Amino acid sequence: MKFLALCFIVLLACSINTASARICGMNLYKVLFNVCPSGCSIEDPSFASKLCAFSFSKEEIKEMCCPTE
Repeated sequence: MKFLALCFIVLLACSINTASARICGMNLYKVLFNVCPSGCSIEDPSFASKLCAFSFSKEEIKEMCCPTE
């Protein structure tokens, strides 16, 4: 019984992380195109994950993505 409870807690924690990552991705998309209307110049596929993991300000995002705008 303890094993089933532990499995349930682990599955619940995994689903919460997935949902929060999805919400961060949607919010990040909106912020990026408000800050840099022409898009981001960084082609690193893990850049969005880094932005979601660390709380960057809009000014920092602008410096990283579109410093010429």
